[in-house]
Amino acid sequence: MRDREPHNDLPKVSFVLLSFNHVVNIGAIAKRLQRLPDTELIVCEDGSIDGSFERWSQVLTGSNNFLVRSNDLHEIRTYERAAGYARGEIICLLQDDDIPPSNSEWLDNAVHLFDQYPKLAILGGYHAFLDLEIEMESGHLVHVYPKQGPAHRTADGLPFQFVEMINGAPILIRREALQEMGGLDLSYSAVGEPGIHYDHEICLRAWSRGFQVGWNPMPFMRFVGGSGTKIFGQMDKRVARAHKNQAKLVATYGAGLPSVQSEVRRLNEGLPQAED
Repeated sequence: MRDREPHNDLPKVSFVLLSFNHVVNIGAIAKRLQRLPDTELIVCEDGSIDGSFERWSQVLTGSNNFLVRSNDLHEIRTYERAAGYARGEIICLLQDDDIPPSNSEWLDNAVHLFDQYPKLAILGGYHAFLDLEIEMESGHLVHVYPKQGPAHRTADGLPFQFVEMINGAPILIRREALQEMGGLDLSYSAVGEPGIHYDHEICLRAWSRGFQVGWNPMPFMRFVGGSGTKIFGQMDKRVARAHKNQAKLVATYGAGLPSVQSEVRRLNEGLPQAED
């Protein structure tokens, strides 16, 4: 066995990455994540048939690298199991069709935001949603994507604002807050089905529990090699689950949405405006 860095019992960040049939991305992902200090990497290999498990076995050589194998359980259950295994103060949920940036700036900024805002439970690095509305005819939430990035900055200049919901990945979650909220909601996916809107649910639940949700776009390369179940013949399951979970979101959180939006507006009014 070659010499390795000492094991870190309490890393600042735990990367939890779902792996499913994107073997060509593994080398770049592993290299970029493993060079980041004060972190651990937990890979959830969910039954790939393209050699991903074998490839991860080759590259996960660090003392803070872990490989968990499951059989097509999909993201909610694999993330939930790995989150229970994680020891980081912050858990960063990742996917194997997104390649992280080559430097540490994205993660340094994220950690800084968690340190700056003690009630911040969830930080999104991809899409965010603002001004949600419940469409009367369908009873579903109407999503609005801010197209130009955050309209605000932190006092020290980071692009950031509070939002109603974010879309993964990456999703960074304060581990203590996730535990206090009871973890991810497994009812948003049956075993073997994609967990559509589980990320939206945990955001609305966070607001309902007195936590905060923020958005800081992170420059990942996205959908490298195709996007998850969309390339494995399961679009029918995605559509059916999306409709079911939309109704569930509205039934659970629709009545409290105006108060969430009021709090988001209040918090953003305390942030500097982004420069045009």
